[in-house]
Amino acid sequence: MIVVQGLGIRRWLAPVLDLSPKRSANPIEPVQIGKTPAILFSLSHPAAHAPLNWGSNEKTSYLLQAVKPAVESALRILDRP
Repeated sequence: MIVVQGLGIRRWLAPVLDLSPKRSANPIEPVQIGKTPAILFSLSHPAAHAPLNWGSNEKTSYLLQAVKPAVESALRILDRP
């Protein structure tokens, strides 16, 4: 799993990982590095300006509505508890 904190970083990686320049609504994208499959997990940076910030406290809407469900989904994909 590749975790990207900052949507600008995902834009930089898009050409290298053969991704669409536009990020989909789903923060989890399958990628391949050489012959190795991976998951790209791209979120806003925790210190981003509202409404995309999620590092200031555990009750931010982005953390609860975007980060938490995405992490849960990634863990299911990776088959981890």
